Amino acid sequence: MKKFFLPLLLITLFAGCVQNKEITKTEPTVSYPKLCIVNKGTATIHSVVLPSYDISPVQIRENESMTFELNHGMYSYENVTVRITYSYYRSSNQALDYRVDFENGKTTVINVEY
Repeated sequence: MKKFFLPLLLITLFAGCVQNKEITKTEPTVSYPKLCIVNKGTATIHSVVLPSYDISPVQIRENESMTFELNHGMYSYENVTVRITYSYYRSSNQALDYRVDFENGKTTVINVEY
């Protein structure tokens, strides 16, 4: 009986002294690209369209800006066409195309001048 009691006592004491550290896994942080549209003109911007995104309706007035997080993905981040649709008061819509590159975690700025 003493043969079993001493090892059991030592194991219990040893197990009690060992700290129980919790191991936590951290998921990698996903950082998406952002697009900032700055209206440097006198018209109002009504839509922003690029692959996988149709951001409309929006109203970005003269000297205003708006930033969009592109968290739905795109087939490519290089040489992407962004179409900006705008109009002056009581006129028909007009559009401008810009070619830009995106990078995860960075904001691409388009200064719209017309």
